[in-house]
Amino acid sequence: MADGSAPLLAALRFALFAGLALVGPGVALQRLLLRRWDPALVLPLGLLFGAFTYWLSLVVGAPWVFPVLVLAANLPLLLPGPGGKGPRGLRSEVRFRRCSFLSRCSPSPSTP
Repeated sequence: MADGSAPLLAALRFALFAGLALVGPGVALQRLLLRRWDPALVLPLGLLFGAFTYWLSLVVGAPWVFPVLVLAANLPLLLPGPGGKGPRGLRSEVRFRRCSFLSRCSPSPSTP
């Protein structure tokens, strides 16, 4: 790598950055709206939040603004999700019915 670190360490640092600065705020902003998070909106909202907070830190002239706002945006992830049942994963969103060979299998709506 350009900074002389091992490639595995660089990949882990990037994964940590992507999780905290992009995915975390994308999920947290949707949860602040008291709705289930939509996976298609996670990265666009996270990128928008990250770009805005980075721009804000440049305008203010204080480089500590970006990490502080990113960590503050991840705080709602520690709270229970909509309905007070805690965070919900993708697997709990769609449940499949049992079907036979001749019947058509389709996803059933999730029960709250």
